[in-house]
Amino acid sequence: MNYRNESLEQLIFDFLSMVDKATSLLEEKFGTRCILRLWRSNKIERCGTVVGYITYELHGFGCAVYFPDLCIDFDYGPDDRTDSEGKPSRWIRIELSARTIHGHPISETEFRRLMK
Repeated sequence: MNYRNESLEQLIFDFLSMVDKATSLLEEKFGTRCILRLWRSNKIERCGTVVGYITYELHGFGCAVYFPDLCIDFDYGPDDRTDSEGKPSRWIRIELSARTIHGHPISETEFRRLMK
């Protein structure tokens, strides 16, 4: 595996780990990892505090969780998945911009193009 692939693999691992950490905190606070339904049924606010300095902001199909040092922004998908913007997808593209890690579904063709 070359350095580029190792870096990509580490970024994906970091993204999925942070999503797991964020959704675990949401579950501790709200009793569920997928809090979209709570917001859409007016049981919680769109934005609020999870714990301490960690806050959340719901949007469209997803949620941004703001930690003191970065933000993890993910979308809920089928079966409360957190990597697919509501669309079934085997492939995701992870990007880091402005201290926010985003995950986006992509096609296999797009995946193969990016891995060249």
